[in-house]
Amino acid sequence: MDGMDRLSLQELAPCLMTGATGQIGSVILQRLNADGVTPVVVLRRPMPPGAWQGAHVEEVAGDLERVAGGDVPAALREALGRTRTLIHLAARVNLAGRGADQMDRLNDRGTIALFALARACGVRRFVHVSTTGAVGCAREPRPLDEDAAYNLAGFGNPYFDTKHRAEEELLRLWAEDPERPELVIASPSIVLGRQTSLRRLARQRRRHPPAPGSWPLRLIGFWFAGGLNLVDLRDAADGILRVARYGRPGRRYILAGENLTIRELMEALHRALGTGRPRVRLPLGLVRGSAAIAEAGARLTGGRARWNRTVAQLGGPYWFYDSTRAQRELGWRYRPIGETLDDLRAWILEQRSAFDAGGER
Repeated sequence: MDGMDRLSLQELAPCLMTGATGQIGSVILQRLNADGVTPVVVLRRPMPPGAWQGAHVEEVAGDLERVAGGDVPAALREALGRTRTLIHLAARVNLAGRGADQMDRLNDRGTIALFALARACGVRRFVHVSTTGAVGCAREPRPLDEDAAYNLAGFGNPYFDTKHRAEEELLRLWAEDPERPELVIASPSIVLGRQTSLRRLARQRRRHPPAPGSWPLRLIGFWFAGGLNLVDLRDAADGILRVARYGRPGRRYILAGENLTIRELMEALHRALGTGRPRVRLPLGLVRGSAAIAEAGARLTGGRARWNRTVAQLGGPYWFYDSTRAQRELGWRYRPIGETLDDLRAWILEQRSAFDAGGER
């Protein structure tokens, strides 16, 4: 962002990453390469030819779920032995609550096993990328900071629970020996931006996004109680690298953008992407009831409801966060939501133009 100091990343090298092909990881990979850093990336399976799109990496095979069971490839152990900074982004994310067992194996046990392995191999710094969902939420529009008590155990959402448990255990293990390795935690909120995931871009067939102002978007003309925090993808990546470079060991850093009520968010989407103006307030009972109906319909058809009660209960609370610590200690800044949405609109138009011209999808 304009006005921010230049972040030198050379001191993070040698660097190892998990989750390098995901949305945030792909941007971090670009930033590292731009500063001349070629990270080792841990992959469950090799990327297809050309899928790195010119990025410079050293691939090493490793499945964190299997690592959690003690199956550590020799190549991964060797790579960790020459690693200064480990940036751990890999996670199973499903806010609909599906894949609880896999989230437990990867988000929780896999993370703890990787930290123990990093300690045994002499890694200097371990950067755990978590989520503000591991912080909690509030029933009123009050931003939470890093010291908030976790209050989502009753939600029954395995993503939040596994990320929170991993944080707690990492901090406990780090406290036993704060020097090996130094532990820092980055907690981005909901990340919004261009689709940069190398994993998704490698797929043969991708849908082009709906045009701004098209009829599917105009149908979105409602709002309901509660609020969200959104952070620009570019700012989230920059914040994680700042945590890696400057974060104080044993500390969590919230990387959160603007706090918006659902109505404010819908107004912003209307201005930038041409969704319907939010004229109708939906009662939360109706929102959650529709999720129950969607689940029943999915059971009858043998399908899977993307809109279910686990997702619907996220509406109502305020997922508001305070990023003062990251701004004060790391020099981090976030851009306004309008700038993020304008860039997202430009990207959508670029994708549709390429699609219409018969370009690569």
